[in-house]
Amino acid sequence: MNITFYFDYICPFCYVGTKRMMQIADEFDLDIDWRGIEIHPEFRPEGKIRKKSPKTEHLAQTLKEITDIDNLDVKLPGFVTNSRLCLEASEFAKTKNRFTAFHTTAFDYFFNQKENIGQIETVLNIGKTAGLDESELEESLRQRSMKEQIEENKKSADEQMVMGVPTIYFNEFRVHGVQSPEIYRDIIKKHLLN
Repeated sequence: MNITFYFDYICPFCYVGTKRMMQIADEFDLDIDWRGIEIHPEFRPEGKIRKKSPKTEHLAQTLKEITDIDNLDVKLPGFVTNSRLCLEASEFAKTKNRFTAFHTTAFDYFFNQKENIGQIETVLNIGKTAGLDESELEESLRQRSMKEQIEENKKSADEQMVMGVPTIYFNEFRVHGVQSPEIYRDIIKKHLLN
């Protein structure tokens, strides 16, 4: 089964979906094609405080209800930022067989540690924590060596009619948004049997 998971590091539901899909992929011995795309390229790397509003309070409550299922502690960081460098770093991590470590660490830095993943220093710290060579990662980011891969991910998302993240393809079957682990398992079982 081919599984493609479109995500962005500033999306809390991608964090939850990632945790669930990684666990399920281990259960079924599946490989996932992780494709990072920017959902808000207009956000600036220095970040911007997100004021409390009925919308953000509803988002926080929805997130809590979803994460309670998995006993996850995921909180909104209180600011928004640009994810482009972090996404490019994730592609670099793939070339060093350190993607999984980088991927989970990036989410942790943003949602649990409330670090600005739009800043190159933070991205380098994520890479170091994930076991990447800091100087190699910095060179890749400064040269923008993974820029085309992120553009390719965006093109793929556009072709697949991805309207938001997370979006997961199980072969040709598309699922929008984060779903329960049981739903993911049922989809996989159904498609593995066909």
